[in-house]
Formats: sequence, C-alpha cells, structure tokens
Amino acid sequence: MFPARLYARLIAEGHHSPASRYQLARNHGNLGAALVLLNDPGSVEHYRKAIPLLAELVAEGDKNRDLPMGERVTPSRIRASLATAHRLLGGRLKVLGDPAAEKHLAQSATIMAELVADVPNVPYYRSVLAGSQLDLGDVLLASNRPADAEEQCRQAMGHLTPLVAAHPDSGEYRERLALCHIALGNLRTDAGHQDDAAEHYREAFKLIEDLVAKRSKDPWYALCLAWNLGTCLDPKFRDPDRAVQIGKQVVKMKPELGYAWSTLGVVHYRAGDWKAAVEALEQAMKLKHDGASRDWLFLAMAHWQLGRAGEARRYYDRAVQRMPSAAAFQRFRAEAATLLGLSEPPAPPKEANNPPPKK
Repeated sequence: MFPARLYARLIAEGHHSPASRYQLARNHGNLGAALVLLNDPGSVEHYRKAIPLLAELVAEGDKNRDLPMGERVTPSRIRASLATAHRLLGGRLKVLGDPAAEKHLAQSATIMAELVADVPNVPYYRSVLAGSQLDLGDVLLASNRPADAEEQCRQAMGHLTPLVAAHPDSGEYRERLALCHIALGNLRTDAGHQDDAAEHYREAFKLIEDLVAKRSKDPWYALCLAWNLGTCLDPKFRDPDRAVQIGKQVVKMKPELGYAWSTLGVVHYRAGDWKAAVEALEQAMKLKHDGASRDWLFLAMAHWQLGRAGEARRYYDRAVQRMPSAAAFQRFRAEAATLLGLSEPPAPPKEANNPPPKK
C-alpha cells in the first residue's frame, strides 16, 4: 500500500499537480490489479478510488497545459486511463456478479469511442475499446439481451480486424479477435444460425492455432486453445482428448499457474475423466486462493458423476452464491443444475426476435 499512501500524503501536503494525482490514481489501479490476483475483493475499493481522481483530471482538460513537463499529463493519456479503470472495475464486478458491471463497462466503451474518434491512429486505444465492448457484450448476453450483445461484439470486430491486418505479429490483437469470433459464434448458435456460427468458429480456431504455433512457450494461448477445444458449443469443433494433452503440457511447464489447472480440470471433465477432473480442479483451488465459481460448478458435476451427491450439491450451492455476470457461467450453471436435478430460477423474458446474421 506504500505507493498510494505516499502520493496521497503528497497531495494532502499541497502537492496537487496533475502528475501527482494521476500517479495516485495509477497506484490505486495497480493495487487493485494485484488484489485481483489474490482473489481479494478489496480490489474493487482501489478501482473506485482511482476513477474520481481520473475523472477530475479529465474535467480539467487542457487548462494545465502550461505547467512544467514533470507536473502535467497529456489529456488523451488521462482519458485512456479513466476508461481502463472503468473497464477493470466493470470486469471485477462482472466476476462478482454485481449488476453495476454493465454501467462501468458501458462507460469505458463510451470514453474510448470518443478517444478513438479524436485520436484515430493509436492502435492501443482501439484495442482497449474493443476489449470493453467484448466484456460489455458478455454481460449483456448474460442478462438475456442477445441483440445488444451481438451489436457490441460486431463493433469490436470492426476495430480488431484492421488491427490484426496492420499488426500481424501482435498476439494480443489476434487473441482478442479470436475471442470476438467465439462470442459471435455462440450468439449465432443460440439464434439457430449454425452455418454462420461455424464460420466464426473456424476463424477463431485459425487465429488461436496460429498463435500457439508461433508462441509455443506462451501458456495463455495454449490454454485458450485447450479451453475452446473442450467447450465450443458446436460439437464439430470439439476435441476433448487433444484439449487434455495441451492442458497437461501447460501444467507441466507452469505448475504454479492456477488457471492452467482449472482449464485442465474442465477439459478432463469434458473428456469424461471425472476423477482426473476433481484432482486438477482441487489443485486449481489451492493455487487460486480457494478457486472460483467455474471451478466449483465443474467440481459439482464431476462429484455427481462419481456418485458423490453431497459434495456435488455443496459445490453447486457455493458456486451460485458468487455467480459472475458472464454468459459462459450461465450455461455451466444450467448444465450443472440439470445434471443434479435442480430447478433453476426463471430466466428473464427473451427479446422477441433475434436479428438475422450480418455478413
């Protein structure tokens, strides 16, 4: 906590320069990110502290332009940081199942859209905007608004496709575009447009496979491939056995990575190896400071398959108490409830019509 306290003390003592206030906000953001890694809900408090500091700096606009170089911060940089703070807070609230996630993600997308319009030649800004739109789309889909979710995903794809073309060596842009295609494939699947969905899945797997081939030592891209090979909504694109092989390779390379064990547990479950799924997910829980809802839902299903109804219900109840506002988790919750023979709460009414596929 020392950096944030230091800058807060400087400001309290009269050092109100934009640079000092900006650095205080950045430190709150960094502390929030560190607490997320520890699965500590205190991260939300630090993101909330960063946002008003940055909003105040944005409101001041260019009036600090005549200050010495070391005391000012460029307005575009402050606006990007404010959008990022809203996105990080929205993402954390999404994980916690807090409905306020939508507001912060929408605010992030609005700020970044304005910044991209003002400064169109900065690729990073377009990437952040696309990320906010994808996260917002996921929250909208989880709240049963598929048309709005699809609109956000298609806007994100409109930013990411030219970024990938202009920066073919950027793994970040390619991965984000792949996730965009996965999201659109899921939306088209839910709408009953299987052919259109398959086009998106093919594009996604092409991008992910290419990333894994070019960056074989990066565990995140391998885990992205394993996850989608195990969980893709279209059975034609699934390969649980290969997903397990990839997952095993990653945990051998990075045994300390909780997310790797979590992914391995899920794909073990999809491959029908319930015992191995439980073992991997329990290891994930140890490394992830007690795990998360996804781990608990798949532990519930694996224990049920092993005939341990009591353990299955215990993990299911634990998961639904902290259900993220994400579409995938809604699917997993429904799957687990069906397996355990439980009644799910009624879903909100669906929109009257799904839009036709956009080419």
